[in-house]
Amino acid sequence: MISDRQYFLEPSWEHNPKGPDGQGWNRLAIIALEPSPRCSMRPRSRQAALDTLRGMARFGVITAYDECTGQGRCATCPVACRGRMAWPDSAKIRDKGDHVEVESAGQRTSFDSWKILLASYDLPMLQRYHEDGGAFWMTA
Repeated sequence: MISDRQYFLEPSWEHNPKGPDGQGWNRLAIIALEPSPRCSMRPRSRQAALDTLRGMARFGVITAYDECTGQGRCATCPVACRGRMAWPDSAKIRDKGDHVEVESAGQRTSFDSWKILLASYDLPMLQRYHEDGGAFWMTA
């Protein structure tokens, strides 16, 4: 049943086409992203690092990875060819947001970013198993 009542919403403020700063509401920002190749071994975030470990880095956003230092040739790139330490079976990762810690055999090593962690260890695919106080614990 259709109601015979009409409802009108009254604006809580007067519309000013010049906007609050007097320069107008309709402004467009054009931000160019360089079409330079990106390196999946140089992630900028935890999610980008986990995508690299899952083999999904090619689907990542262009802003998720730092620029390639090997001119797109991964086989000769110093980042990809660098010798990395083997991952200990009992090791756990604690992501605290501002840094990443690896705990293995009672020792804890801190890394400033996921990029440095990926450059140091040959990481397996990780899964999250615990969260405490804003920190995520991950294991292989």
